Amino acid sequence: MQRVNRFSVPLTLLLLALASSASAGDTITESFQGVKQLKIDLVSSDVIIEVVRGSTVTVEVTHTYDDDCYRTRMDTWGDRLILEEDFGGYGCYGRASWHIKIPKKMDIVYSSASGDVAASGIEGELDFDTASGDITLSKINGRITIDNASGRIEIRDAVGDLDIDNASGRIRLENVRGNIEVDNASGRVVIKNATGQFDISNASGDVDASGIVINAESSFTSASGDVEVQLAKKLAHDLSLTSASGDAVLDYNGNPVAGEFIFRARQGRGRIVSPYPFDSEEEFDRGRGGWRRDSRLYVEKRFKRGKNGPRIMLSTVTGTAKLKK
Repeated sequence: MQRVNRFSVPLTLLLLALASSASAGDTITESFQGVKQLKIDLVSSDVIIEVVRGSTVTVEVTHTYDDDCYRTRMDTWGDRLILEEDFGGYGCYGRASWHIKIPKKMDIVYSSASGDVAASGIEGELDFDTASGDITLSKINGRITIDNASGRIEIRDAVGDLDIDNASGRIRLENVRGNIEVDNASGRVVIKNATGQFDISNASGDVDASGIVINAESSFTSASGDVEVQLAKKLAHDLSLTSASGDAVLDYNGNPVAGEFIFRARQGRGRIVSPYPFDSEEEFDRGRGGWRRDSRLYVEKRFKRGKNGPRIMLSTVTGTAKLKK
């Protein structure tokens, strides 16, 4: 399937691009009433979830498989609609696309082994569990939980708590608000114009956050990659930026600078940069060998600015811990 840059085209064009992957072949259409919850359990199909007026849920499946190879199941259980697909053995060749039209208020549980999913305009809780495939969400009002093994995750214009656990793939969040927790193993994490409490961890890749408003104690961490946070508002809560082998940079972006600032870097390996003079400086050893060859000597520098303010920690091993006005 041809990949589309989700944030360079309108969502309507994205939906058309996904639908075109299975534009020829058999089509199955069913409609349902009284649905408040949607459970989707697929193998490899692409999925479009679109909000429409009214209370009817319409499911349209287009596929190019042989009829004896591919089957769909659409069952209701109380106010829950369960959608599944099944393959009749080996040697099934083709592709399938599900286009699901729903009312605005809907809770969704989605799982897939392989396939892209796009959804927009939903008010409700979304729980996505995928092995491989891109996830694109926009204009969501409600909690979002994502457990993804491999694929891009892109979310914009969302209000509600966000919990992402991703093994491999780029994550991009734009215009989101809530308690935001990201645990990424490999890939770049980009966050733009976001408000909330942040717990961002990336094992391998940069963390780039700009236009950020922090309303509770937060942390941004990368084991291998740069961490840079640009503030959109005066900082009033504790904040920690940590990188093992990259830079840890906090940019106040012209906002008032106040609080207790602590910088740490490996002696002779990392750097500390600040536009303000330090009140104190000390060395400490993180290794088990004291002053022997396996010791880990670090430099810590501190200063306070203003009478009151949060505690800000900038830490690196071999990069640069830097504060910008």
